[in-house]
Amino acid sequence: SSLHVAAAQPLVPAEIERLCDALAQRQTWLRTSGISDWPSGDLGQTYRFRHELFRKFLYDSLPAARRSRLHQRIGEAVEAAYSGATVEVAAELADDFARSGDVGRAVNYLREAANVARARFAHRESLALLDAAFAMLARQPEGEDRDPWEFRLQVDRAAAASSLFGHGSPPARAASERAEALARRLDASLERYLGLLVLFNFRIIRGAVAGATRLAQQMEAMAEQLGNPVLTFGSISCLAMADTTRGDLHAARERFEACVPMLPPEFRLPSFRDVLVPTLTGMAQNYCYLGERELARRASDDAIARADWLDDPFERACARVYEGYCAALFRDRPRAVALATAGRDIAREYAIEEMEAIGDIIAAWAARDDDAHIRRRRMVAGIGGLRRTGHLLGFPFYSSLLAEVELEAGDVESAAAVLAEARAFAEASGDRRHLAEVLRMSALAAERLGAHPETAAKWVAEARRRARRQGARLLLARLDDPPLRRG
Repeated sequence: SSLHVAAAQPLVPAEIERLCDALAQRQTWLRTSGISDWPSGDLGQTYRFRHELFRKFLYDSLPAARRSRLHQRIGEAVEAAYSGATVEVAAELADDFARSGDVGRAVNYLREAANVARARFAHRESLALLDAAFAMLARQPEGEDRDPWEFRLQVDRAAAASSLFGHGSPPARAASERAEALARRLDASLERYLGLLVLFNFRIIRGAVAGATRLAQQMEAMAEQLGNPVLTFGSISCLAMADTTRGDLHAARERFEACVPMLPPEFRLPSFRDVLVPTLTGMAQNYCYLGERELARRASDDAIARADWLDDPFERACARVYEGYCAALFRDRPRAVALATAGRDIAREYAIEEMEAIGDIIAAWAARDDDAHIRRRRMVAGIGGLRRTGHLLGFPFYSSLLAEVELEAGDVESAAAVLAEARAFAEASGDRRHLAEVLRMSALAAERLGAHPETAAKWVAEARRRARRQGARLLLARLDDPPLRRG
């Protein structure tokens, strides 16, 4: 536009427009194409070359050093004009500063453009932009000055690769591990904290409870050091989620109930996933295991209301799928199938594979009037999807639902194998909140396979011991009822 040219040359936009209009009237190699309206209030005419070869010839005819200076001037002018709103032109700024050799600014705007792409679920584009940022960063020598930039990029790469390839994929794992190594060398800061939050989510979703807990503890110490109440909320919420997953239900309840009132309902964290929706869904699940049905329902409804207010497809899918999770825990099949299906459909529309898989697992379990063999195939496919994405959080719960349908289909050996894998995963990962139910069902499978009565009694005794220690009243009540007859 004339505004871009004016930034590069000592001419006012009106004079540039006069010259360009004259060229456009000749209809040889330039034409007008609209108006450029900058947030600074400046207006200018835009022009296009009639053929890309004209643009390339003129651009290549400029000496390289002059091209670099012109890109720098244009980039600085656009940056100033869009101050506070550079997200709108991040890709353009990244290109100008990359061509001028301003590495710091180029990396910053490539990263901003990558985050914009990820927000609209264009994860492949996001990774390509991050790769370009890494290539720019490679021009700088390794050391303290480069570490903070690489940390930010590795965190972003872990998030984008997790969304595109799965949380357990080699690119996501490599980026996460490198980011964690860099984080240990950096000073406390808001940006480092947010990076740790991304890494926490990566760990907890993969079912790595011990590693996630360590990261949450680092976040807690950093929040205290920085004295920021929003960061304190985040660290308490993460610790509560880790507590729930581990089965430390009463500690988790105290933390959830302490942190939720810390933030006003209208709070939004810019350019980052919402923090209240996952906190509310985690709180609801914790209440479920404690047997607090009304409190769980209230927290789940609040999560859905907030997700709808945010109008974020990911949060809307998560809130509904996880309320379906709660309904399944309470054996409320009609509610479970309705909510899980609603969340699954949103996830399917926006290609959120892990939420689609979880929604279909729960919906298939709840659809008891359908053929058990068809339901089993759907659930096996859903669990396969979770393995593919690396989303292993809650694996013992989903496995117990599958084992129940296997038993309904009469395939006791398959049910026993599913439950054995769930027990091994719970012990290895630390995701033990649902282990008592897995043990209860293991006793049932053992009885149906004709095992010695002491084998089933051992599973039941261990299930009761764990449920009591956790305070999981929901699972304790199930141990007192005839297996699989509730709901």
